[in-house]
Amino acid sequence: MATPHSTRAPRPPVHDLTGRRFGRWAVTGRWERVRLNGKPVLHWECRCDCGTVKLVHSDNLTGGKTTSCGCHMRETLHARAEDLAGQTFGLLTVLGRTDAPEGEAGARWMCRCECGNVTVKKAAYLKCGDTKSCGCLLPRRHGKYNTPEHRAWHNMRTRCLNPKALGWESYGGRGIAVCERWDDFLTFLADMGPKPSPQHTLDRIDVNGDYCPENCRWATPEEQGNNKRNVTLIECDGLKLSAAQWARRLGVTPEAIRARIARGDEPHEAVSRPFGTRRKMAGATCATADCAAAAFSRGLCVNCYFKQRRKGFTS
Repeated sequence: MATPHSTRAPRPPVHDLTGRRFGRWAVTGRWERVRLNGKPVLHWECRCDCGTVKLVHSDNLTGGKTTSCGCHMRETLHARAEDLAGQTFGLLTVLGRTDAPEGEAGARWMCRCECGNVTVKKAAYLKCGDTKSCGCLLPRRHGKYNTPEHRAWHNMRTRCLNPKALGWESYGGRGIAVCERWDDFLTFLADMGPKPSPQHTLDRIDVNGDYCPENCRWATPEEQGNNKRNVTLIECDGLKLSAAQWARRLGVTPEAIRARIARGDEPHEAVSRPFGTRRKMAGATCATADCAAAAFSRGLCVNCYFKQRRKGFTS
């Protein structure tokens, strides 16, 4: 039996890209087929303006998906990077920008240490305080790395100095800074002392102030929770506490205090007046019992009685 002829359309001819330019790529004369996943794929040998030679897929060239070996992206990131030249980080003074090793990301800066050595460091490590020397400080290391106090110090500096850190907008983004005295961990530890317990965390007494010895303490979770920007303090009898703290002292719920304030009580009155008593309303008389009896005789609650009384009937 005769085999029917194939109806598949013939493969279109391959256009010669030799000598053409695609961005920074210059196609050299040689091309070859390279098999990927068992399928023949057409590649072209290309030379980038930086001198790099690679085999590039023809579709990536003609479709505009690639315009260089990657040097264009590196140059763009280099131009956008913050200029650290002349700045000092610990014992290191930044001399200038240098290229990162091939295949690695992140800006690199050449630095001169006070001991005279020249070293290359990542910008991220310099700005967050992890790197302060060429390594000459290692013999003088404090031995407190990764302790609870060191983690608190490191996290404090990260959220104030690194714009990419989680929560930076609530700290460094709001202008919260770390005093120069606390650039050194040992000084921070001497000022603050060890954590009283694993539950204590670093807390600023004034939530709008900087991190400094006069404004910081080790605080419990309860103290931290009552020292926030969204917490309103109520002052009474020389004490300034939150609604939750007053509620614990009085043996009631915070909602009971907030409900009094919502009904019109002054904050100090809401916590000073004994619970179980009603605030005397303006214009109120001593005929409360008579009003209650009149409401009962009409089969109404006191509130409904007063509403209907205002509409016209008399008791």
